[in-house]
Order: sequence, then C-alpha cells, then structure tokens
Amino acid sequence: MSFAILRNNKVVQIVDEFPEYYTEMVVDITNMVPVPRVSWILLGNKLVANITTMTLSELKLEQQIQQQYFGMSLALSLVNMIGGRNLLLIEQGTAVNVSALLTSLGTVKSLLETGALKTARSFINAVYSDFPLYSDIMTHALDKINLFLHDNGYE
Repeated sequence: MSFAILRNNKVVQIVDEFPEYYTEMVVDITNMVPVPRVSWILLGNKLVANITTMTLSELKLEQQIQQQYFGMSLALSLVNMIGGRNLLLIEQGTAVNVSALLTSLGTVKSLLETGALKTARSFINAVYSDFPLYSDIMTHALDKINLFLHDNGYE
C-alpha cells in the first residue's frame, strides 16, 4: 500500500504504511494510475501534477510518464483479458491463431507500455477487423485510451 501525505493540498511525502499519528491529510494512492508523486496537488478530488511551476519540457515529460503508467496498466489488463478469452475459446474447441495474435497484439502491448497511446490506438483500429473474436476487448482498449487522453487534456 502507498499513501500520499498532503500539506496545504500539496503532496509532500509518499509512504508505504499508513501513518498512525499524522496531522496532515493522508490519501491512499495504492491503485492510482498514474501514481502521484511529491509536489502533485489536490485539485477538487483528484491528485494531479502541479503544472503551474513546470517548463514546457517538464510538462511534456510529465505527460509521457502519465501515459506510460496508464499504458502499462492497460496492457496488463488486456493481456489478461485476451489470455482468458483464449482459454475459453480453446475449451470450446475454437481454433486460436496465437502467432497472429502475438504479432499484432504484441505490438499494441509494446506501444502501450511505452506510453505511445495514440499510436497504439491507431494500430488497434488498423487490426480491429482481423480479430473478430476479440473485438469487444479491442473496443474496451480504445474506449479506455480515448477516455484517458480526453480526461487528461491530451486530445
């Protein structure tokens, strides 16, 4: 578990255990993507990077880091969804072309893990019709990418 310690709505420390005797605000950040860091601020009910003090280079680096954290999380989720689907299809006697899946979806996984979300989205759109048994999973991925990019102002 990870917790952010906030003072005046600004993250001043990240700790692994809940502090028993802390007077500042403590926020559980265990499952947050991207993971908040020291100097982030509380904006409404969301922890965000404090962009008011960043140069353009720092801002773009922060965007890349956020996209990479999100992409890594989404990639893991998609691998598990596809793996589960493969197990189900094989159990039902449906042939699964694992080589084709690995070739195309391995590229998507790599793009997501490096934070290249828009490129991953374009690639998914390009191979979408090649994998009709996985169209719902691809739609899920596209929806998640679009929502993340929109919600974070990257579109």
